[in-house]
Amino acid sequence: MPTAAKLVGGLALALTAAVAAWIYAAADINPVPIGWPFIGITAAVSFICGWFSLGRNSGNGIFDAAWSGLRSLILLIVVCALTWSGHFILTNLDRTKADDVMDLPLLWLQIGYEYAASAFIWDIVVALLVGGVISGIVTNLAARRWT
Repeated sequence: MPTAAKLVGGLALALTAAVAAWIYAAADINPVPIGWPFIGITAAVSFICGWFSLGRNSGNGIFDAAWSGLRSLILLIVVCALTWSGHFILTNLDRTKADDVMDLPLLWLQIGYEYAASAFIWDIVVALLVGGVISGIVTNLAARRWT
């Protein structure tokens, strides 16, 4: 059932991810297709993560809400890395290093790890941490005000 906490959590985490994706695109790391579709798809995946993770567990105080925002942020990084690595594997299926179909899940996880590791530059980490904490606190305030 839609609640204000789920909507605010999804929007706050989507905004955080869009800012981080914009910084990632400006850093010119380029392991994924960069542009407006990259920012939009990352924000959409982040909205879903915020809706289901942060909106359902908004915390019972400022510090608990901040930790909930950071927990949702970790989920966001994992899901976005797996989404973009899946996109890479599906678009480059004929050029992958896999000899067998059973090698594809391991390759998917390996590329997802590489994408997540490439995103850990100082500007993106600060934007994600600040955005995650603020997203958790704002979601907690929305959960208190609008039930």
